[in-house]
Amino acid sequence: MDATTLGDLLEERAAADGDLDDPGAALRAPGDPERCYDAARLRADSRKTGNFLRQLGVGPGRTVAIADRPRPESILSLFGTALLGGRARYVPQDGSDTEASGGIDARVLVGPTDRLEGISTTAATKRLGYGRAPDDPETAYFEREVWSENPTFPPSDIEGETVAIETSDESYTHREIVVAAERIVGERSLDPGTEVVVRAPLADVRAVVGVLAPLASDGTIVVPDSGTEGDLAVVAGDGKVPEPTTIGVADVPLGNV
Repeated sequence: MDATTLGDLLEERAAADGDLDDPGAALRAPGDPERCYDAARLRADSRKTGNFLRQLGVGPGRTVAIADRPRPESILSLFGTALLGGRARYVPQDGSDTEASGGIDARVLVGPTDRLEGISTTAATKRLGYGRAPDDPETAYFEREVWSENPTFPPSDIEGETVAIETSDESYTHREIVVAAERIVGERSLDPGTEVVVRAPLADVRAVVGVLAPLASDGTIVVPDSGTEGDLAVVAGDGKVPEPTTIGVADVPLGNV
């Protein structure tokens, strides 16, 4: 792939799959019901997410805080933010965060509705919940607002050196993230159709790189439920997982682009 931005990664995967008679899933979330996204749907829903985040005030350089549990919404929010030139920052889903006592400072906080009320934010932060419909009318509802958005998106002028993801200590550009994902593809010889299960919190940027690697290899990102078993797992520690192969976040090649 020749991608230098996260938007490029979406576009190139959708174009490559468009040439196939039977393209596989780009993102799969087992459950009842299972949610399965081919590359075209993943691109369309990422654009919808970006369009709604724009309405909430997200734009170049603006931060979107996203609960770090791997879910389709947490991945769509990453891409939607990236398409706008914003900065995604994954934060612990339980609300524990190392930021100042004033709370999470971001333009938007995205997470499970049941958890949003317990997370402290600055007064200017808007909330976007998924799962249960929110009781608070000030909290937007992902399933209602995003899904009703337009899937078209204006041409992007985002460059590879634009910051895509930030943490409390560092920032990472689109190019750094994409190159690291492509390195995993090469080092692990990921084949088309490989299911990569994300079993590490996305607050670690290296786990996010593991999420993106299947998009660069015609594989499938899998956000697991209790019965999921894939081909390779992205893990944060030494715990036992059902996948026959793992990649620890400590081994993800991030940096030295």
